[in-house]
Amino acid sequence: MPETFLKTHRKGLFLAVGFALYIKFFLLPTATLFYEAYHLLKIELLYVGYQVFKVAAYTMSVWQYRHIVLLAAAIFVFLVYLLIRKIKYHNNLLKQGDGL
Repeated sequence: MPETFLKTHRKGLFLAVGFALYIKFFLLPTATLFYEAYHLLKIELLYVGYQVFKVAAYTMSVWQYRHIVLLAAAIFVFLVYLLIRKIKYHNNLLKQGDGL
């Protein structure tokens, strides 16, 4: 049973884990990217993006509930994946005339 679940939902699990890893490790590099782009292009919206990612990176590095938030975010992404997959499955059934 678990092998089939992992095979069936491999893409969703990779997306969920990838999202959690991005939040854990890549918020600060993203902030740096926005900072450098702001200085290169002089677009104020890029500086706002830098500030948002910098605050998020700092918060996720010192907040005592960061691991719970990472787990909740990964579960949320996986549930959204399951919902989209279910909607696509039902839409295919309706197109074939097998659904209600």
